Amino acid sequence: MGDPSMVPSDAPAAPMASIVIPSHDGRAWLQRCLPLIGVGSRTSHEVIVSDNGSRDGTAQWLAAAWPAIRRVHAEAALGFAAACNRGAAEARGQVLVFLNNDTEPEAGWLDHLVEPVRRAPQSLVTTARLVRLGDPSVIDSAGDGYAWWGAPFRRGSGGRTTAFGVPRDVFSPCGAACAIARELFDRLGGFDEQLQSNCEDVDLGFRVRIGGGTCRYVPAAVVRHAGSATLGVESANAVRLGQRNLEWVWWASLPWPLLLATLPLHIVYNLLAAAYFLWRGRLGAFVAGKREALAGWPIACRKRRHTMATRRASSLSLLRAMSTPPLLTKWR
Repeated sequence: MGDPSMVPSDAPAAPMASIVIPSHDGRAWLQRCLPLIGVGSRTSHEVIVSDNGSRDGTAQWLAAAWPAIRRVHAEAALGFAAACNRGAAEARGQVLVFLNNDTEPEAGWLDHLVEPVRRAPQSLVTTARLVRLGDPSVIDSAGDGYAWWGAPFRRGSGGRTTAFGVPRDVFSPCGAACAIARELFDRLGGFDEQLQSNCEDVDLGFRVRIGGGTCRYVPAAVVRHAGSATLGVESANAVRLGQRNLEWVWWASLPWPLLLATLPLHIVYNLLAAAYFLWRGRLGAFVAGKREALAGWPIACRKRRHTMATRRASSLSLLRAMSTPPLLTKWR
């Protein structure tokens, strides 16, 4: 008998990259996104659609129109983080590429995004240059930043695309289009499913940094992005999750010196945010998010203990990676 550990000679070779696309009732977006994924790319890849409780016939349409695409189906909507993790669990590639369904990648995006990770798989995450779908001359996100007052923000949002054409380190990836070695992703435990669908990318970036790694913004990897097509930009659910999760991430991720140093500004930020959401008619969702954050404080405490046990980065290096976004942009 043959050695059962031997791989059959006709077995397909594992691809370099596995592109994981979480989707909830996103068939219309997938119809636009999927034909563009491999355009101009030399990187061997597979596509995995993690169908997150869709009721729009996504699974049946994919089986008929895209039989080569691998599918992971959940009966209920589990959230962005869980959908990404379920897709990643089925991946065969060395590099995981997470891509939102409401995107239109430009030619060659995959090669540019994957190559830096392939060269530094143990310490690097990459993030694409996301431009607005309706106006690609405007930045949607040039990676994510983390403000000194303890809140994430989309770097460059609303700025001109031409002003963000230089590769550089940024605080964390934007989950709409990013790449990470599968081994590193597994070692970090993937996206935090407790966060569900907001701040999970900044949380992952924090854990990469605390472990001694970094995030690289790759402007040559251009992806057009509609933005919040599933959750909504300022829906009550988006506000609630965002305000809850930014508290959990702040508490669980900052070493004590930074936690104490950012506390006064964090309080001011929350007061200003309350005023903003009152003006926008979302004060109830804001308050609900803060209440959930307090109720779930034991969750953040457990995560904090685990995160700090893996810490290699100094408080100073984390502080240097943090920044202040333009306040008018943040208000918008």
